[in-house]
Amino acid sequence: MWGIYGFDQISPERFKKPPGLRADDRLLETIMAIKILLFGQLKQLTGSSELELQDIADTDQLIKEMQSRFPEIRDLNYMIAVDKTIIHGNTSIHENQELALLPPYSGG
Repeated sequence: MWGIYGFDQISPERFKKPPGLRADDRLLETIMAIKILLFGQLKQLTGSSELELQDIADTDQLIKEMQSRFPEIRDLNYMIAVDKTIIHGNTSIHENQELALLPPYSGG
């Protein structure tokens, strides 16, 4: 039936899913991507000053994902900042928040 409207002539490439969305027959789900800024030793070990991760709901999940991707950071001490505030304990992560992994620092 759709052939009579010309849909059969449209390239499948035009129907690629846009980034940030996951779809199937019954579900359209938004994927939350978060940006994490890295400093000091963490930047050196990961090889980047920032990373983008998806489907991270809280800081405990962020730590597990980072340790899974970069096992060498398991033994490092670092702090997590959410929107420029250092957090203590598990904290929910929401879209458009700024996260940073900070190595220990000294005054001077």
